[in-house]
Amino acid sequence: MTTQKPTFLLVHGAWHPPSCYQTLITTLSSSFPVKTITHLSLNPSDPQTATCSADTNTLRSTLLSLLSAGKEVILLTHSYGGIPGHAAAHGLSRQIYARAGKPGGVIGVINMAAFIIPEGQSLLAGEENAAWIKEDDPSPGICTVPFPIPVFYQDAPPETALAVSSSLLPHSILSFNSPSPAPAWKDPEFVGRLAYIRCMQDRAIPASMQDLMIKDSGVEWVVRDIDAGHSPFLSRPEELSDILKELAEIFGRKDV
Repeated sequence: MTTQKPTFLLVHGAWHPPSCYQTLITTLSSSFPVKTITHLSLNPSDPQTATCSADTNTLRSTLLSLLSAGKEVILLTHSYGGIPGHAAAHGLSRQIYARAGKPGGVIGVINMAAFIIPEGQSLLAGEENAAWIKEDDPSPGICTVPFPIPVFYQDAPPETALAVSSSLLPHSILSFNSPSPAPAWKDPEFVGRLAYIRCMQDRAIPASMQDLMIKDSGVEWVVRDIDAGHSPFLSRPEELSDILKELAEIFGRKDV
């Protein structure tokens, strides 16, 4: 059983800078240290290098910095963030660190309406982007969501939805089309340390798609449901925080 408070590392989704999650960060910070990263694929200077692997490398560097300081970490991944998030945590479980006689390690990974993509596959897998995504906008290689509120924030307070939607940034198309590195959810050391928060009113990644990804992964997830759209960190931050605290307790009770 762990005695230290784990650090939550928030892995944001496409188009959403970490500032979009500030309400949740503030709420969760009363109980846990919270860190954030920014994907290279978000408003990239060079879309041709802004791959899923590039995002993974950036995230892994931040993660390794926390682990080298002896921190125990829980990754909270949202939407697209599930792909680089799991790739970054691959091979960095608490169990592996304990075997090496080291403190720290990743004690759990939580998917919040996040993609579960096998190694070598891409998010799009040869399919077209959703109709609500505008490609090559405002320039080649990046994409935007012109009308994000009905897709992401239909259940959030209107003033909050408007403020957050105005902060969205273009995202690299290549990050959706590039292959996923090996994910942590396939690591045997993460058995019992994987959780999925299903957003039951999600219009971006419908609950049926979330269910299919969970099933197709072939591994067991601790599943919790929240009656929210794609962004419960805006519409139900207190309820979401309570779920995250519960999951942290579950991960913390597990033996190494």
